[in-house]
Amino acid sequence: MKLVKTAIAVGLLSVGISAMANLSIGVVNMQNVFVQAPQGQATVQTIKDQLAPQINKLKDEQSSLSAAMASFNRNAPTMTAKARTAQEQTLSGQQQQFQQNVSALKDTESTKQQAAAAAFQAALVTAIGQVAKSGHYDMVMTDQTVPFYKADYDVTSQVVALMAKSVGPSH
Repeated sequence: MKLVKTAIAVGLLSVGISAMANLSIGVVNMQNVFVQAPQGQATVQTIKDQLAPQINKLKDEQSSLSAAMASFNRNAPTMTAKARTAQEQTLSGQQQQFQQNVSALKDTESTKQQAAAAAFQAALVTAIGQVAKSGHYDMVMTDQTVPFYKADYDVTSQVVALMAKSVGPSH
């Protein structure tokens, strides 16, 4: 009985190995796609452009707050206790508002990055599907899931080319 079970296991293993030998596999380097594909570059630039006014406003607020703090520190010894307390409360309120503004900017940036990532992911999945279909690949995996692979399996440049083609010649 053990001999029969062993023979069946060996048979199944050899069928599995021979089936895997016929697999056509591609691997995509996700980081390179993001860096090289026009959609990735455009995504980063678009977010930077959209947030630039808010970032500049925060920089101005920070400079103004720093100047007000320096002025307070210079003038505090000559101020009355009541004036000093009032100025400290004002500066404290401004600092809190500044921190809230920074937090709001971070939230906005995160939301924009998530939306951009979703759009990029959709374009990426479409391009990978096209590469898989045209190259007759049984499977396309990301380089993050495979610790080692031969360069022959890398289809990153094909994915990037399809993504570049999908945005047209203007990019």
